[in-house]
Amino acid sequence: MSAIDNIIEQIESQARSERESFEKKELARLDEVYQQKFNLLAQDKERQLKKQAEMLDKKYKQLHNRQEVEARQTILNEKQRYLEQLFVQAAEEMAAWSAEKMQDFAQKALVNLDLDHEVQFISGEYSKKAYSADFIAQMNTQLSFSMKLADEIIDKQAGFIIDDGGVQYNFIFENLIKDIQTTMSFDLAKQLFD
Repeated sequence: MSAIDNIIEQIESQARSERESFEKKELARLDEVYQQKFNLLAQDKERQLKKQAEMLDKKYKQLHNRQEVEARQTILNEKQRYLEQLFVQAAEEMAAWSAEKMQDFAQKALVNLDLDHEVQFISGEYSKKAYSADFIAQMNTQLSFSMKLADEIIDKQAGFIIDDGGVQYNFIFENLIKDIQTTMSFDLAKQLFD
């Protein structure tokens, strides 16, 4: 070989070596860029999956909480209906009392009134037989005040009202039950359902 061939051979060898070195560096750089992009995509996908899992967990908890609230509300509504039915039943049972029991109730209620003059005794429709003129006359001998049986009656009600010149003492059974219901519902519910 000639010196020129040697120089050409050296140049080609050096060029080949530089090209191989460049290719290795470029492949390593491309591989690193690819790996970085792959890692970023993988991290992004992992973040999205984590976010979706958190959203699903949040939706599940909200749904679970809503179902718990609805279940509690349903139970509460059932308890309320049951209590309502108890109070309605109590009013119906009172309205069905015998004349003696209605008179006994009236006597116990009337002796507690602090009155000293004549008042009107207004009977409910369902208890007018129990609260007759004879009963009123008998009660007038036992009370510190006198009663006059009113001609009017309270339609579709049991019990009575004492009218003291516009001030009314309401002993209508349904109203008494409603008063008890408003004051005792909570305590009664606690006793029944705890």
